[in-house]
Amino acid sequence: MEVNVEPTELYAFLRDPKLLELMELNKTVDDVFEVTTLLENQNSEVLAWCMNPHEGHCQGDGVIKDFLEAAHSASDGCTHDNRKFFAKWTPGKIRTSSFGAAFVTREFSIKVDEGTANGRLDLFLVDPANKLLVAIENKVKASLTVQQLEKYMRAVRCQISNRKVFADYDLAFIVLDQYLESYKERQLLALGKRWALLDYRWLEASASRARFQLGRGNNSAQLLIAYCQSVTQWQSPASEKISDLAANLVLTHPAVVSAMRSSKYKPLNQWIPATVQGHLGELTLFAAQHNHVCEKLLSVRGVASLVPLLLKAIPTLSTELRYSMDLNNAARNPGADA
Repeated sequence: MEVNVEPTELYAFLRDPKLLELMELNKTVDDVFEVTTLLENQNSEVLAWCMNPHEGHCQGDGVIKDFLEAAHSASDGCTHDNRKFFAKWTPGKIRTSSFGAAFVTREFSIKVDEGTANGRLDLFLVDPANKLLVAIENKVKASLTVQQLEKYMRAVRCQISNRKVFADYDLAFIVLDQYLESYKERQLLALGKRWALLDYRWLEASASRARFQLGRGNNSAQLLIAYCQSVTQWQSPASEKISDLAANLVLTHPAVVSAMRSSKYKPLNQWIPATVQGHLGELTLFAAQHNHVCEKLLSVRGVASLVPLLLKAIPTLSTELRYSMDLNNAARNPGADA
């Protein structure tokens, strides 16, 4: 359905200083993850880079500390190896220790099903100085199963930790799943207590630290910030500004954004001369030329997307808005806790 928008409304939108600011801030030169989606393998590669204290992100062992502290918080109720590991490696011990000797291996080959099949553990964190072994299963989109976790746990214990060279190493098992929040309670319980379960929010602490370094002129921290933004809800100040500008423009120019929505998704092979004629044709061309900016505008849907602006305008609404959003989410997902 074609939305009616007057030429004056379109030109007011195009002249809006906030649009010009959004266009400049939305440049993707420094954020490769805005224009590409990582496969599971590639995701683990970047994560290994982040956790390597010898890489050029200038975080040193800070990312490892953030990871282990988050794993400690997620280890409540864990049994066997994890219980012993985190009884020793408390947040205080983690924060005051050095992990400069640590390294991360990728796609570590192990034998599963009593040696009859090959398996690959996504990440393995090894610290010969502190005598740590941390097995990390990184899930992206694929679902976790207790059978797979049990196979990997047995293989690591049998083929690695039982070796004489690692006999006195502390051993931990940790799962990373970007969509852990989507699991129902019964699914989490079914995974058992031998692995600590984490989503990616622990990276937000690393990204915040990297942001301060970026402000001091350390541009090498940009990749870590960009990666964190791609796998969590964390936003840098620049990203928050982009969200605010987009929400403001949607509120100010609703008719233009509605017209943009109807024109943007018309395939090129359906264009006719009238498609690029008149002021609606100008809007069609603008949407084609500034695809990423228009995607930001079109992604603003519903009250939840406007919460940052509303909270800034009326700070006292904070509690009520969050409560309303919780009710709204519950209404949309009535079986989430079933």
